[in-house]
Amino acid sequence: FYYEAPNTTSMDKVIRDLALIHNLRMQVKRLVGGVRELIKYGPMRPEEKRGLSDEELNVSGDGLKKDSDADPLGLRAGKKHAPSAQLGTTLERCASDAEASISANLVAMRKCIDVKHVQECMQNVRGAVMMAYPMNLPPYDPIRQIFEDSEELQGEDQKNHLDPETATLWFAGKQLERDYDLQKYSGRTDKVTIKCKLQTKGASAPSREPTVDAETQKKLY
Repeated sequence: FYYEAPNTTSMDKVIRDLALIHNLRMQVKRLVGGVRELIKYGPMRPEEKRGLSDEELNVSGDGLKKDSDADPLGLRAGKKHAPSAQLGTTLERCASDAEASISANLVAMRKCIDVKHVQECMQNVRGAVMMAYPMNLPPYDPIRQIFEDSEELQGEDQKNHLDPETATLWFAGKQLERDYDLQKYSGRTDKVTIKCKLQTKGASAPSREPTVDAETQKKLY
């Protein structure tokens, strides 16, 4: 993603901003994915019932019959609990808008991520969810947890999360120090673009990108 700042900006602020934008993008991706599953199969099941088949739930005493509209992964309540077609369309439109607000395609257009716009898109998703579920989603549903800032990230989501206090930024194989201003690395002009990579604290230098892309490599051979 693109980020712009005057060359007098402190590197500490630059790295904090970049880490926050990175985390926001990851959060929007989780939100969009959750909304699309919500549209198909309704809210998330309680944790102790996720992944269980109808037969296993029957053994647990739920008295459920085989449901052809059930979530095949056993994670969600099923199509009967999904939003109506009309509300599903509204949810998908809001999710698509949120997805577009953090899209990598913005780089090709040389556009920075507008954090305020991203947050507005997320609020539109929240409004659409409340229209579909006026009594709110259950507290264990990931969508509700995103909006209540109560997510417990696991696996790759946890690995990809960056702490703005300790995240590191790398350029040309070197770690950029927080104690300097941006101009130490970008020069005295503001009209400079540098390509950097974020890393977690203690991580080694990121691998350098190939000088030619994969398609060009194929043509060479």
